[in-house]
Amino acid sequence: MNIIQQFEASEIVRLTEGRPVPVFAPGDTVRVAVKVVEGERRRVQNFEGVCIARSNKGLNSNFTIRKISYGEGVERVFPLYSPTIAEIAVVRRGDVRRAKLYYLRGRSGKRARIAEKARVAPSAPTEPAAAEYVGCKGPRPLPGRRGRAPAAVSTRGTKMSGSAPRTLYDKIFDSHVVERLADGTCVLYIDRHLVHEVTSPQAFEGLRLAGRKVRRPDATIAVADHNIATTDRKSGIKEEESRIQVETLERNVAEFGVPYFPVLDVRQGIVHIIGPEQGISLP
Repeated sequence: MNIIQQFEASEIVRLTEGRPVPVFAPGDTVRVAVKVVEGERRRVQNFEGVCIARSNKGLNSNFTIRKISYGEGVERVFPLYSPTIAEIAVVRRGDVRRAKLYYLRGRSGKRARIAEKARVAPSAPTEPAAAEYVGCKGPRPLPGRRGRAPAAVSTRGTKMSGSAPRTLYDKIFDSHVVERLADGTCVLYIDRHLVHEVTSPQAFEGLRLAGRKVRRPDATIAVADHNIATTDRKSGIKEEESRIQVETLERNVAEFGVPYFPVLDVRQGIVHIIGPEQGISLP
């Protein structure tokens, strides 16, 4: 921890000493009591709405609250540790699976409603940090199992009382959740990694410096698509920077044992297209 981080940590402790910050995430209905100064008069004004975004940047953390006032959407961005905030209270927990709820800006009425998260009974057995997983209706996937839920806890065909119907997207998303953070951000287990020559050098170098291997080469596919010609490729790549990126990718995939479609391979193509085209990206 450097000097700046130490200073920010001490300031956060000082600012929250008399005003603890509750745990809340996007989708929760939050009431913010704001101190207002009007001349010599001081009062507290409440602003209540749905949290649609959170940004965790240490002392500069902030959150966005949206509410409907006389039929118009009103949004305010509050610094999380601002001394002008007297209190932050969570009114209701929302059941959402997104870290940003900007889509609410285009909705109104019933379409803008958010389902309330089912409350967990106090007597229910919990695991460490179980609060972070409230709202993840599927069990936490095991590493290496592609996020599949154990058959013993399958709820197929069972009507879940008190919970909203789940879409196919919800089911796939829930089965891949590894951890749900306090701000609503979810860590997902990714079944398939598509690699190209532009951003992969940083990833391979990070593995190399850490002395680690690619965990699942069989779930990874590499292809060069950003720096190659769309017509004649037999003459090679003339632009030096582009050629270096492709050559670096070829060395990295050879070193880490990652499957690779060479430039002249008939299966080579745009990285976002070859996945479904070759049956690599599966639902």
